[in-house]
Amino acid sequence: GDSGCQTGLMCFQRARDETSQVPGCAVGGTEDIPGADYCYDPTSESPPLVWLGEDGCSEDQPCNRCAGSCSNDGDCKGNLECFVRIDGESTSVPGCTSGGIGDVLGEDYCYDPDAAFTPSPTKTP
Repeated sequence: GDSGCQTGLMCFQRARDETSQVPGCAVGGTEDIPGADYCYDPTSESPPLVWLGEDGCSEDQPCNRCAGSCSNDGDCKGNLECFVRIDGESTSVPGCTSGGIGDVLGEDYCYDPDAAFTPSPTKTP
């Protein structure tokens, strides 16, 4: 949990043998052990997905960016919107770091539609 991290940092938990990128860190290298948990800065530009449960977000308790599960835009704070994924889908939620135990396949998460997103590289024709 977060108690093992320095003040202001949070624990990014990965499933056994998982190699998801830890927010704010490079992937790979001798120190990137598959399945290991690492402390990260939650104020990074791309926070990890946080799973609050099937009814984790509601109009009475709207969620922050990268938290879920939401059912519609009203379940998200302010100008955030609900990013809907199809059952079992692992599509990246814009502005959030995929992977880790908070990334539940097919679940919906709040995101910032106004954030600047970097497009994925494409193969030159």
